Amino acid sequence: MPAAKSLVEHVRQRSFRSRRHHPLLSGRALPWPELAQIQSWYVAATSDAERREIGRQFEKAVQEFHADGPVTAEEELLALKIEAILAMGPVQVNLDLSRSESAVFTRRQCAEQLRLAGWKVAKIAPALEVSATTIRSDLAFMRSAALE
Repeated sequence: MPAAKSLVEHVRQRSFRSRRHHPLLSGRALPWPELAQIQSWYVAATSDAERREIGRQFEKAVQEFHADGPVTAEEELLALKIEAILAMGPVQVNLDLSRSESAVFTRRQCAEQLRLAGWKVAKIAPALEVSATTIRSDLAFMRSAALE
């Protein structure tokens, strides 16, 4: 039996049906601000009837979201970046590093967090705007640093 779809998958595939899927709205925030706003209303709702109504509003919003035309590559990349940020845990800050060293250090931590969250290198690279080779190098660096 295939695994249940996530809310993100339902949105991307236009398969969200309020009656069956509205409990998914209480999960991780979506990477599309207009849909995440409705999702936040669902989380704040105080009754089942209110949540069901918000679920119906969300279902309509998903259809309208897709009615605006196909998602552009730029919108998909932005959604991927937001999804990456939401998937990461806290990132350590080292104030002794220069700006460029700090950016590399942060990228390495982000790559490691996303890999631990189950992301593949091919998905991490565009989210962090670097090549897959750079991500593999970053992950190798983080593994070697953990062994020290």
